[in-house]
This record gives sequence, C-alpha cells and structure tokens, in this order.
Amino acid sequence: MIKQINDYIARQTSWQQIILKELRRLIHETDPAVEEKIKWGTPAFDDHGPVAWMFCAKNWVHLSFPQGALLDSSHGLFEEDSSSSKINRTIKIRKNEKINGLLIKKLVEQAVSNNKSGKKIKFTPAAKKEIVLPDDMAAELKAHGLEKDFWSRAYYQQKGYIGWIESAKLDATRVRRLRKMLEELQEGSYMPPKKR
Repeated sequence: MIKQINDYIARQTSWQQIILKELRRLIHETDPAVEEKIKWGTPAFDDHGPVAWMFCAKNWVHLSFPQGALLDSSHGLFEEDSSSSKINRTIKIRKNEKINGLLIKKLVEQAVSNNKSGKKIKFTPAAKKEIVLPDDMAAELKAHGLEKDFWSRAYYQQKGYIGWIESAKLDATRVRRLRKMLEELQEGSYMPPKKR
C-alpha cells in the first residue's frame, strides 16, 4: 500500500473516502498478492496484468475493470461502456449506497484468474485524437518539466485540463487553474479536491 494512494483518498470528500477505503480493503482481502499503484492519476490494482482501478467523480466513486467484458455481468451493476474498445466495465457507487462486497470480491477473483490464465480481449484503440495545447499551457509545462507527465495522461484528462483552463473568464482564474494543473501533474492526481 503506497503513500500516493493514501494521499489520493485523503483528498476526497468524507463519504468518498469511506467507499475508496472499503473497495481497497476488499481488493487486497481477495487478492493479497495484488500490487497497487497510481495509474492515470488514480489508484490502480494489478496482478499479472490490470485488475481494477478507481477514481472519484462529483457524485460517485468509479470502480472500473479494464478487462470487464470477460466478467460476469448478470448482477446488472455495470454501467454502459461508451468507449470504442468495449472492453472496460464500470460500477458507480453513489453516496449512501451499500457496497456489495461479495460481488466486488467475485469480480476481482475473476479478473485475477483471467489475468493468470492469459485470457483477455485484445484492445483495439480508436483513432488517435489530436490535442492542441494553448501556447501558455505548453510554455508552463515546458518551464516546469511536466510535458511528459501531461502527455502520459489519458485523453479525457488532457482534454479536461484544456477545457477547464480555456473556460476561465478572468486571467487570474486562468493562471490559478494552470497552477492547479501543474500541481496535480506533480502529485500524480487529477481533479480539484472536493470542498468538505
């Protein structure tokens, strides 16, 4: 268990912290050999390949299985996958929702078993989407040595940063958002911390 994941959890709202800690506990209890790391700016769990990852949106905690299309879906909790690959499967857990621990453990067991047996769906990436960085963002990334960190992020995060910064109505807001992006890239996090 690594400090970066503890830090990620500590930055979330109290109800999200509870859910994240419980999901993390269930994953480790199911698979004591699982390795945890920060991937795509969020907690991820691997054992012979990707098992699951989780992150917080405003109204839910997202638990995703990168090879989820191979998992049992009879429970009906997977959200519809909108990605072009159709491999990933996601469960969204909202405030005050009970976590189905037995189901989470079953899905983790299946994911690990699939990884160990080499069973997987080959990923077919969609056509590469082009990102055009505004000049001030590109200059700040270069000045702080964070270009590689930015380009290693998922497309939605790159697009999210650009949209968030570009939507600022005041120069001071734009500068503040640029600084926040740089800070998150250095920390390996994503999204401004929620207000408590």
